[in-house]
Amino acid sequence: MRSILGLDLSLTSLGWFLQDGKKKPTYGSFKTSPEDGIDLKRYMIQRDRFVNLVNDYKIDHIGIEQPFLHSFNTEKLYALHQFVLEICYTRHIKIVYITPAQIKTYVTGDSNAGKNEMVFKAKESLGLVKERMNDDESDAYWVSVLANKFWQLYYKEISIEDLTEKEKFIFIKNKSKKPGILYKENISFFLFN
Repeated sequence: MRSILGLDLSLTSLGWFLQDGKKKPTYGSFKTSPEDGIDLKRYMIQRDRFVNLVNDYKIDHIGIEQPFLHSFNTEKLYALHQFVLEICYTRHIKIVYITPAQIKTYVTGDSNAGKNEMVFKAKESLGLVKERMNDDESDAYWVSVLANKFWQLYYKEISIEDLTEKEKFIFIKNKSKKPGILYKENISFFLFN
């Protein structure tokens, strides 16, 4: 099994989850605050932590929660994404983007599901009882689940028939018959060869 890193990028709390087939889950979040310095310094801190994850776990496939457009922090998220994309591009790390609505619909059937419900479902799925998990780590977990399924489909390790209806909706076609992620190379996924 290939190791896939799921990411919920944030300047204040970057959530990550490693899909590596091991029984004990490997996940966490990296925090920064204004006390760490100006925003540029904080971007560099988060970038360096991302590089350490890539190096430590020899990552070559990742999934990223796609940021909201036109939100309060769009410019900051864009800047952080550029740091991460540069690393992925120069190291030939393959990326798939999963939208927040796709994640929430996949997990709960409701594209407006709340953070607590998403965390509860992640902990339930992982069999976590006493372990803590925040909403950034939970989002990263669900991104890693969908990213893993996407890369299996992309590499033809599974077929369309192996997908659930929700997965087909995300990867193949949505309700308005628009093509899913599988048909959006260099928009929703990047190979960076």
